[in-house]
Amino acid sequence: MQVKLLQVDPKHKKIIVLPQNQDDIYTLYLTIEPNDVIVSKTTRRIQRPSDESTRPDKTTRETVTLGVKAETIDLAGLADALRIKGIIVEGPEDKVDFGSYHTLSPKIGEPITIKKARWDQDTLTRLKQAEKNTFLKPILVVSMDQDEVAVALIRMHSTTILFETRSAVPRKIHSVQQYQQGLNEFFKQIVTLLEEAKKKFDPEVIIVSGPGFVKEQFKEYVKQKSPELFQLLQITNTSTSGRVGISEVISQGLPEKFAETQRAAREAKIVEQVFYHLGRDDGLVTYGYSQIEKATSYGAVDQLLILDKLLASSIEERQKWEKLMKTVEEMRGKVMIISSFHEAGKRLEGIGGSAALLRFKLPDEM
Repeated sequence: MQVKLLQVDPKHKKIIVLPQNQDDIYTLYLTIEPNDVIVSKTTRRIQRPSDESTRPDKTTRETVTLGVKAETIDLAGLADALRIKGIIVEGPEDKVDFGSYHTLSPKIGEPITIKKARWDQDTLTRLKQAEKNTFLKPILVVSMDQDEVAVALIRMHSTTILFETRSAVPRKIHSVQQYQQGLNEFFKQIVTLLEEAKKKFDPEVIIVSGPGFVKEQFKEYVKQKSPELFQLLQITNTSTSGRVGISEVISQGLPEKFAETQRAAREAKIVEQVFYHLGRDDGLVTYGYSQIEKATSYGAVDQLLILDKLLASSIEERQKWEKLMKTVEEMRGKVMIISSFHEAGKRLEGIGGSAALLRFKLPDEM
């Protein structure tokens, strides 16, 4: 589940990318700029002469590979396709009119070629970093009921069962006290394993699934015994438990959905910090390019937040921000690109689309 660079060709100023999930489509949205030539498979209505001169020409929708010089690059929503509109500059001469407009919509699992007049090294570096990413981090899935549990680690191209066992929980009908004691021992065993897995794999989220109410009881147990694990838990219903239950979670696409929820929550938390400091007027936050640039020159920027729209608005705007992002990272600051499709992004857009949390107040504010 990662963007794959099939070919990097500096001589001809092009790369060929294979998007493999919706995050990859989003990465393309941030990479493609006006005047780039994008080559992709697409469908287009082709006009063909009729066999009889008395009949009007026929049009049929055919699959062709076209190159479009991008004018507008839009993403209507995280679940929608990327749309790149521009003039056709490449394609089969017998099927298309060069100079006419077409909209490409790259698909997951289909290669796309990007040709630029100049490849910025920072852009290439970020693409290569994206190639190494999964959901951002691995996902842990716990599939359980009172009789069994299986725990799986889900990564880029693999699912590994870390642990599975039958429980020794006695039936409640024999003794409620013994049942609860046995259930707590069962939960303790699972929590110990999850705490070890958290240290080793640093998961994005822990999905706890299964039928019935045991998973809810487990959630309450974790809340009391391991607050750090509790922060990562997401609960969902499945019809089965164990290995089969893990397959059910994966088939429903839940790891990706919950990972996206976690990222949205993380973005909301950091943007909330911006408005907290703005409300206190304590000098530990600033916003707008000129003020952030000033703070960067003092080495004061701890975290830089940039709305994705700023990187997709124009070549000049992107280059300006990428230069600043690079400087912040070189000074050991962190950079977070905030999605405009989340509520946090809308709040950030309200103050211009950028903000920086500072390590200390700037000199003229002390």
